[in-house]
Amino acid sequence: MKRLFSFTLVCLCLSYELDGQSSLNIGRVNPSGGVASTTLLVGGHESEAISKIEGNPYLIDEFLSTDMVIEVNGKQQNTNFYAKFNIFNNNFEVKHEEEIKYLDASIVREFEHMKGDKKIKFIHAGQFQKAGFDGDGFLQLLSEGKAQLLSQEAVTVTQVSRGGFGVPDEISEKFYREKSYFILVSDQFYEFKSFTNSSLKIFEEKTDQVKEFVKAKKLKFKNEEDIKNIVDYFNSL
Repeated sequence: MKRLFSFTLVCLCLSYELDGQSSLNIGRVNPSGGVASTTLLVGGHESEAISKIEGNPYLIDEFLSTDMVIEVNGKQQNTNFYAKFNIFNNNFEVKHEEEIKYLDASIVREFEHMKGDKKIKFIHAGQFQKAGFDGDGFLQLLSEGKAQLLSQEAVTVTQVSRGGFGVPDEISEKFYREKSYFILVSDQFYEFKSFTNSSLKIFEEKTDQVKEFVKAKKLKFKNEEDIKNIVDYFNSL
């Protein structure tokens, strides 16, 4: 991946427990010959340590109708769950038969949340390895065309100290979120953080036109809607 900036990301990992783990007969197959999607759900609950962390680790903190493309034993199939994605634990929580079950995200190639009348699409990072992306997890597709604009949220845990004069500090833990943006153009990945006017050279022969557009519209490189407008404009040329 071509890096337009350098950064270090330190991730504090906590254990995740699936107590009384009970797979729903993984060997069962559906009539189409693939593994039945419900057989991949596992029972359990999150550890007490994680439940005490302030904030939430979810991509979207509500259960939504979710279309998924999953791959098992080299075969892909489509399925739908009422689910939400836990970024920190890298798994899906699924509402199934009035219970909360868990689905390992490693078998999911892409998924699409339905929020109202809006479809929000996410693609597994492995799909972009050939273009030089070396990360993990899922990337949200924000704009599609000659150039693709994608974003990714990372969730880590940070310690928060609370106290005051004469009051002992109280240490607690809080989920910290960071969002990064990427552009895939001409089969090459670029990270958008610390993007500047000179970075627009990635648009090659359209660079001057894109620069004029950015200047005319007074667009900011740190604003998601402005970034999307830049990529959408390039895709329209």
